[in-house]
Amino acid sequence: MTRMSMMTVATGALLLAGGCRTSTLPPGAQRDPLPRENYPRVVVLDDLQRWVVVDAPIVTKSERDPLRVTVPVRAVTDHEELNVQYRFAFFDADGRPMDPEPSWRYERLPSKAQRMIEANALDQRAVDWRVDIRPAR
Repeated sequence: MTRMSMMTVATGALLLAGGCRTSTLPPGAQRDPLPRENYPRVVVLDDLQRWVVVDAPIVTKSERDPLRVTVPVRAVTDHEELNVQYRFAFFDADGRPMDPEPSWRYERLPSKAQRMIEANALDQRAVDWRVDIRPAR
């Protein structure tokens, strides 16, 4: 092989090995073992898992309308209402948040009664979503 063709092959191999995107972690940081596509879409925080249950989310999107998500939630307490807050985050095709700081919304969950929490993306580019639910503060 000539020197020029060897350099071409080596350059091509480096490009293939490195891929188009490079993602380097800072020294001492660890890669998240849970890939983005496997991260749960509904996250119940701060020990509410014992008191709040969710049903299958309803997700709609059309060519005209942005992504819309409805999540049925219910308090499984015996008699007490639960005051919770929730926030939806919407993501573009690259996994970037559409709104980096979504606001928290308040909801009162009566005992044993199902409530629907919902939101829609404000941008047609949204393709994925996540909701966090926490005790009201």
